[in-house]
Amino acid sequence: MNRVFNLRVLLVVAITGLVLMATMSVSLLHVTTFESYARSEAIRALDGAALAIQSRVERLLKPASDIVQYVEAQNSPILELSNKPGRQSQFSAFLQPIDIILRSNPHISGAYLGYSDGSFVIQTRTSERVLRAANLPPSIKSDYLRFERDSTAERPTDVWSHFLSNAWQRVERPVSKYNPRERPWYRLGTRKQKPSWTRLYRFSVDDGYGMTLVASVGDREKRSGAVAGIDVRLEDLTSFIRKLKIGSHGFAFIARPNGELVTHPSLEASKLSSDIDTRAPTLFEIHHTDRLDLRLFEALSSSEANTIQFEVDKRSILGQRLSLTSLSGFDGHLYVAAPLSDFTVAADQLANKTILIAGGLILMVMAIGAAIARAIAKPVHDAARAMTAVSQLDLRQAPTARRSPLAEIEMLNASVETMQSALHSFVRYVPRDVVRDLLELRQPLELGGRRREVTILFTDIENFTALAETDQHQRFIDGLADYFDIISGVIAAHGGTVDKYIGDSVMAIWGAPRDDAEHTKHACDAVVQINRQLDQFNQERERSGEPRLLTRFGIHRGYTFVGNVGARDRFGYTALGDVVNIAARLESANKDLGTRVLVSRDVTKTAGSGHQFAARGEVILRGKSDPMELFELVLEDEGATVVDLPVSRKSNH
Repeated sequence: MNRVFNLRVLLVVAITGLVLMATMSVSLLHVTTFESYARSEAIRALDGAALAIQSRVERLLKPASDIVQYVEAQNSPILELSNKPGRQSQFSAFLQPIDIILRSNPHISGAYLGYSDGSFVIQTRTSERVLRAANLPPSIKSDYLRFERDSTAERPTDVWSHFLSNAWQRVERPVSKYNPRERPWYRLGTRKQKPSWTRLYRFSVDDGYGMTLVASVGDREKRSGAVAGIDVRLEDLTSFIRKLKIGSHGFAFIARPNGELVTHPSLEASKLSSDIDTRAPTLFEIHHTDRLDLRLFEALSSSEANTIQFEVDKRSILGQRLSLTSLSGFDGHLYVAAPLSDFTVAADQLANKTILIAGGLILMVMAIGAAIARAIAKPVHDAARAMTAVSQLDLRQAPTARRSPLAEIEMLNASVETMQSALHSFVRYVPRDVVRDLLELRQPLELGGRRREVTILFTDIENFTALAETDQHQRFIDGLADYFDIISGVIAAHGGTVDKYIGDSVMAIWGAPRDDAEHTKHACDAVVQINRQLDQFNQERERSGEPRLLTRFGIHRGYTFVGNVGARDRFGYTALGDVVNIAARLESANKDLGTRVLVSRDVTKTAGSGHQFAARGEVILRGKSDPMELFELVLEDEGATVVDLPVSRKSNH
């Protein structure tokens, strides 16, 4: 079975689908372009953020490099720890640039020189903390301290001095076990030919944590040789890295290629192990709870690329690795990362706007499409309804008058109107039931029929010839039309078919072309109803001065031929046979018997209990040799029942 679609729905779907395809294609192209553009912009944004952070890291650690370069550039005699007056002023001049750098860079914890004999000089901005850690008197106001070990004495002694008024002044304190030559910074300085950074370790002097930039200066084989060290505290590094802003949810950290941490937002002194001097903390031990930093490090460690994108929990993470080797002796990398969405907010908003605009456009097109579909489908639907009404011979529906701007639909409407008008005229000439059957059969009309049991009714107007010969021809024709309207309407209402109009007579059939098991009863019902309506009709005519139109009826039933009769190019539907002739003779016999409705005994047997009949004897009808028993249909509510009378009458009706 072929599927049938609603035209309006089909048009809406087609129009919307086409626009949807076009809109979605454009939107998809825009979204794809936006995604590509957004990713490029995100990479550029991350590049800019990473370079800015790299520059800030270099500015953070560069002062330490400046101090080392400054110390390396000095002549060996400046580094001597001499108490000679001439040397004191030179040493004071040497310390001033370092002091300026320290004071303008609070994150530099201190600078110092360590000598091969175990002595060292320290310059620090945290003198109070250093004094407390070194067990020195708090009365010392100088930021410059000197530690010497007198190894020539019978018992080695530690001598602390502070630089005041261009002279070193000795400070009495308990003997210290501190030996700078055993510290990580000194050992690294003696091994490296170039400046190098230590890993994180515990400071001995002030008991803090950090890393140190060290460099070998002067001649270590002589008294003038030393290892310079510049401390950067862990707390300053952590504070710095925590304040960095990378997008809305980004992060940064500094680590060496083996995973050793230099600084990390989560790196705190409380998380460091007791063996930090021999084993530095790693990213595998200290990382974010979501492990994004560890994922970033592992992804970049296994790739030659310095920019990478990876997925975590349906989030795209964009990350970069930048080398910090431009710093003196630094072998670490800066790692920065942030969700891709942090950099694509504007593009995402633009894409969302595009989607919203596309959605609005689709809704608007759907509305326009629905309006267009309605403008097209409604006239077609009305025409289809009119055609359905035509197929059911429901000609009471007015021809569709809905107009359309489409010429084809206007042609369709005009054709439907023409067909309705033609069919409306056609059913005035051909029985409506016959036309309905023809439409339902959907087959060409052909000559022929079949034998069926039917009930035939004939009617006739009394004194019709005299009434027709009046001068008021048009008034008579109008009255006759009203008369036939009553008869035809009642016949149709009771399932009968008007076969033809013969002058003032009407021939009607029950049981054909439509099957009707109670066709005789329905014919009698129709006659009773016709008589009642004609009584009211004639009363109105009398009041207007018009003559009454008295009607006689004849009803008979039996088997007869019913079908299409005539020439091959023009024929009509009718009933032929003796049943038709007898019905006509019964109607004619009313004139001699003074009756209104004559029927045969076959009619009385099948008319049902709702009707009463009066016997009118046996009559030889015209064209018949044998008498026929006749009965009159009682039209009043009270009347005689079926009675057999011995009277026998003969007539040539």
